[in-house]
Amino acid sequence: MKNRFHWIRLRNISYYRLFIAYGIIMFIVFHTVNLIFHGSLLRGILLNPMNAFDDHFMHIGYASTPFGTNIYALDENACFPPLAYLMYAFLARCVGYQADDPTDTKIHKAAFYNMTVYILFTAVCIILLVYAVSLFIKKKGFINQVVFPCILIFTYPVCCAAIQRGNSVLLAVPLIAIAIAWRNDGSRLKRELALVIIAVAAGLKIYPALLGLLYIKERRWKETLRLLIYGVILFFVPFIFFGGLEGFKTFLQTLINLGGEVHRSSFSGMIEAATKGLFGKTIHEFTVMMQQLFLVLCLVTFFITKDKWGEILSLCSLMAVYISSSWMYTCVYIIPVVLVFFAEKDEKPIRINKSNWTDLIGFILFLCVFSYTYGFNYRFIYDSISVLTTLYCVIIVLKFVYGKIMCKISNTPA
Repeated sequence: MKNRFHWIRLRNISYYRLFIAYGIIMFIVFHTVNLIFHGSLLRGILLNPMNAFDDHFMHIGYASTPFGTNIYALDENACFPPLAYLMYAFLARCVGYQADDPTDTKIHKAAFYNMTVYILFTAVCIILLVYAVSLFIKKKGFINQVVFPCILIFTYPVCCAAIQRGNSVLLAVPLIAIAIAWRNDGSRLKRELALVIIAVAAGLKIYPALLGLLYIKERRWKETLRLLIYGVILFFVPFIFFGGLEGFKTFLQTLINLGGEVHRSSFSGMIEAATKGLFGKTIHEFTVMMQQLFLVLCLVTFFITKDKWGEILSLCSLMAVYISSSWMYTCVYIIPVVLVFFAEKDEKPIRINKSNWTDLIGFILFLCVFSYTYGFNYRFIYDSISVLTTLYCVIIVLKFVYGKIMCKISNTPA
């Protein structure tokens, strides 16, 4: 028997329409106040202008060295997979740029053609993101095709973090969204391209490799095997151009060194801040334990949830906040979750009851992430991802356990 009792029932109002209204009102209010205070609000949410676009120009410098150079030995910040450096090498060679000092980011940034290339690269990423949005939000109209993408682009994750920092996550996220949209497409070509795109995204940022779990959950073993082959090729073969085996060893050591850092924009950073506030000091062992518990909780939730958007949330939240060294642009990984959520809910009127009230958690998360934050209150965004994802996962696990217990009781003879 269907549950007919609704805690909240709104006529003709959907999550999608509420999100659009929220985005428009927030944009108008923020920029009106910003103009009144002579731009101080916008300056406050941008990162330090001295390191604007640094991730792009820093890695352009490393990749501008001759092929065969172990770029991972140049600097401890050379930490991207080699496929990413192949991309940066292509961008550098498009304008014939080769740095005298690969580690001097200011020189790379001062080169006029490098800035032009960055602008064009950003434009391509935004076009891909808008295309990804169109794969999920298929209804035409100004609101769907212009306003909604603008809300995603001009709020903190994209505009004030990914673009400002110049990180390749700006390319990886549209690729993730496109792959998610195409992986169940009726076209065999698009399904195969989805596998290649996931492998490319993982070759750029590693984290998107988690999307392979989608195929494992659905027991699509042949596609899982092909994805593994594409991933191995695109991850390991490019090391040939950047130091070979020695480059690979240095890369691994760099990742190990970075793994010891704890940034505030991560789940571990939130735990450390909480323990320091409560006890006056950080407790490393407790932080690590909670971090691994978050990992297990997300993975268990991924395999038991029936929400398609919940599956993507479980994976993308790990991409955003699980790694302790996550930086202030990783919240952009929540974009695929937003797209899957609104595609799944469409414009159905909101009906909140005991069977679907977890949808409200996801919606609140989106309101927190796609907002404007002042100064270093970006922590609010990452704490929201950590707390609300944990809440969603705990509820799903408890509902699953409760269901199993009740099922066992109902099957037990009197």
